[in-house]
Amino acid sequence: MTDKKTLIKAIFNRHQKQAFEKEFKIKPIDLDINVDGYMKHVLLEKKQVYILYRNHQFYNYSKNEIKVSEWLNCLSKTSVPKLIKKVTNKDISPYPILVTQKLEGELLSKVMQKISEKELMKIFENIAKCIAEYHEQSIINPPKITKHKLSKNITKEEWLYYIVNSETHKTALDFAYNKIKKYLNTRNKKETLSLWQKTLEPIIKLQPVLNHNDIHEAQILITNKNKVSGILDWGDAHMNNPVLEFNFNEWLGFDTKEFLIKHIYDIRKTMWNEYTKLRNIKTVKYENIKLLYSIRYALNTEKFTNEFSLTYQKFARENLEWLNNFK
Repeated sequence: MTDKKTLIKAIFNRHQKQAFEKEFKIKPIDLDINVDGYMKHVLLEKKQVYILYRNHQFYNYSKNEIKVSEWLNCLSKTSVPKLIKKVTNKDISPYPILVTQKLEGELLSKVMQKISEKELMKIFENIAKCIAEYHEQSIINPPKITKHKLSKNITKEEWLYYIVNSETHKTALDFAYNKIKKYLNTRNKKETLSLWQKTLEPIIKLQPVLNHNDIHEAQILITNKNKVSGILDWGDAHMNNPVLEFNFNEWLGFDTKEFLIKHIYDIRKTMWNEYTKLRNIKTVKYENIKLLYSIRYALNTEKFTNEFSLTYQKFARENLEWLNNFK
């Protein structure tokens, strides 16, 4: 493990360190330091968090985070890191420094394997309530941030962004069919695409909302009473379709994901039912959402089968069975 003095030297030169101490009246050596994020350094004290962007590229990428951090202050119920101040001090950094509220709690990734399935579902139900609040608020009082920019070519990794976009929806359907047709049993292309398009069409019509765009078990803080105490790291936030907020990157194969994939259908159903109840959405049912993510999983069949554990292999088989039986 790298010692703190070495970490500080990796973030600040002597002049920057002195400027930080003068600006914030605290020494970096007295802070907890997180340099795991590839875009920014995070320094934590008892009640505040200091966010420093690593370079110009990551600052440009995260400009929305600054705007979102300011906008999040309007939320009254959802536990999000409220912005305390934005500091411009070129002696410390060429980019703005965000000072946000520090939220208490334990990461869901550490909690989820210590509790019962019933308790886990209750936590995800509460996460859905948080999502519903900031989605609804972003319609009433839209943050001034950009929409997600699509790359030129569809990839399996970016497919969800294309399928919920009305301009690229049909192209994305065709892309998915061609990639997974070898796993499909009897339907011809025209029948399959017609069924998929009819089922997914209500999703496309949903109004864009503020998406955190990176919600997963390492971004959510939980209290000792299993309440949601914080949703962290808004660096990828943008305006997009609300169903994207129910993507937990569960196709990434590491320990907590393996646990998550076993429960993902129940988790997403619990969350979507709670979310649509709170936002009074009646046009999109869970079956619509399940088809969307089932196609997404099918696009990862080879990855699940060849690279991941037996748990993922079993999940891939069950997913293809469900997709082939969908009517």
